[in-house]
Order: sequence, then C-alpha cells, then structure tokens
Amino acid sequence: MTFKRNDKFNAGLRVEIGRRAVRAAEAVRDTARARMDAGGSGESYSGEPRRSSADGESPVNQRGTLSDSLTAYGPRIDDRKIEAAMGASADNNNYTIMWLEHGTARMAPRPLLFPSLIEARPLVLKAFAAKGAGDGA
Repeated sequence: MTFKRNDKFNAGLRVEIGRRAVRAAEAVRDTARARMDAGGSGESYSGEPRRSSADGESPVNQRGTLSDSLTAYGPRIDDRKIEAAMGASADNNNYTIMWLEHGTARMAPRPLLFPSLIEARPLVLKAFAAKGAGDGA
C-alpha cells in the first residue's frame, strides 16, 4: 500500500492544530487572570481593592493593567512548526510581568505564568483532545 501526499489535508490539519494551540494559550491566559483575581495574603494598602500578594504568590489584580495586557497570540504556522503563546502585551512596553515573575533586587518573585500553565494543564490537554473541527474545548 502506498500513500500519496495530500497537501489539502495537511494544510487543513495544520490550521486545526493552530486553532487548538490558540485555545490552549487562551486557557492559560484565563487561568492567569483568575489567579490574579483571587487576592493575596500580603499587606493591605488603603485605596487598593484587594490584599497584595506575599512573596512567592502570584501577583494580585489591583487596577487591571497587567491582567488586561495578558494576551494569547497566534497561531504562527510555518513549514517546521505551529505555535501559539500567551504573555503580556508588548504594546505597553510591559516589563512588569518580567519583574513580577523573576523578582528584583528589592522584591521577591511573584510567579504567574508558569504556575498558570501548570494549573491550566487539564484545559490545555482538553484543547488538543477535543474531537472534530471547531469543537469548543
């Protein structure tokens, strides 16, 4: 038995994988936003709606600037790979996520992206395991 290359099928498959990759990135983004909305166990500051995050906790959403900048990107499809990503929008020159994620000389890390990926793992797997084109995972 021989199989012929089916470019139309391959192109459609790559598009569908790209869609699912974006759904997975959106699941991680939504999980990150939910983690930020949960509040922290750190200090309470007057004028802030929630307790701040303590060292090692995910950052807390106080004004929505960081949460609003979280974006799912993609898909990017070329001959070698299909990718989607989630991160803070570069439109704002947003270094805040990097400072929070890794800490600074004066602030302990408040990781958000990696813990969100771990927490969203079941949703990421579901996005790729859905049956049929266009399934809402």
